[in-house]
Amino acid sequence: EEKKGPAAVVEAHAILKQMAEHRLLNFIGNIEGMDIPRGTADVVITGGFVGNIVLKMLEGVADTVRNLGRYAMRQSVMYKAGLALLSPGLKQLKAVTDWQQYGGAPVLGFDQICIKAHGRSSARAIRNAIKVANKAARTELVSAIREGMTELE
Repeated sequence: EEKKGPAAVVEAHAILKQMAEHRLLNFIGNIEGMDIPRGTADVVITGGFVGNIVLKMLEGVADTVRNLGRYAMRQSVMYKAGLALLSPGLKQLKAVTDWQQYGGAPVLGFDQICIKAHGRSSARAIRNAIKVANKAARTELVSAIREGMTELE
C-alpha cells in the first residue's frame, strides 16, 4: 500500500516508484513481513530499528526450529530417523542462514566503509566481517555507490 506508514516511508515509496518508472531500478513496492524469508525481494530497505527487530526475530525462529529438532530427536527413534533423512537439506539451510558465515554487512550512507557486525560475534564472525570490509575496499564500494547515486539524480 503506497500511502501506508509514516511520512518518510510514503515519500521514499514515491521516489523509488518514480525511479522504477524511469527504469533506474527494479522496485517492487512495499512488502509484508512474511515476504522477507520467502525472498520476494533481493533488497529490503528498513529503518535501523525495524531492520534490527526483523533480524533478531529471524534468528529467534532459526534457534526455535533447531531446538525443536533436538527435542524431537530425544522423543522418538522415528523422529530421529526422519531428521537423519532431512540432514543434508538441514545442513544446507544452516549454511545459507548462518550469520557468522557472513560476519557483517555494509552500512550505507557513509563516506567511508562501515561494516555492521553482530554484538555477540564470535572470532569467526569478526574474521568474516573483516573479509567483507576488505572486499568493499577492493571493489571501491563507497565510490561505486556515490557514482550510481549521482547518475540517478
